[in-house]
Amino acid sequence: MLLTALLRLRSDYERDGRAAHLAVFERYDIVAGGDAGRPTYGEVATQLGITTSQVTNWLASTRRDFRAIVLDTLRDLSGNDEEFRAEARALLGVDPP
Repeated sequence: MLLTALLRLRSDYERDGRAAHLAVFERYDIVAGGDAGRPTYGEVATQLGITTSQVTNWLASTRRDFRAIVLDTLRDLSGNDEEFRAEARALLGVDPP
């Protein structure tokens, strides 16, 4: 389910010309090795030739978009609203609108 959401995010961002936003998200949040393999915001900024502020802002907006896509995908996979809400709480720790 998360892979489906990630593929949709990639498709949406590439279509909308936000490949750099996606690159920040993938380099920081979609990394092998967990926290040990995660670069700092400054390292991501240097790698991509952008500012640390851009990393911070782009991560926040991309995470928000990814969360929305995950919830949409989860809603589509759930049998009813009660199941959707329970799964969202279990997976994301949120009570969706």
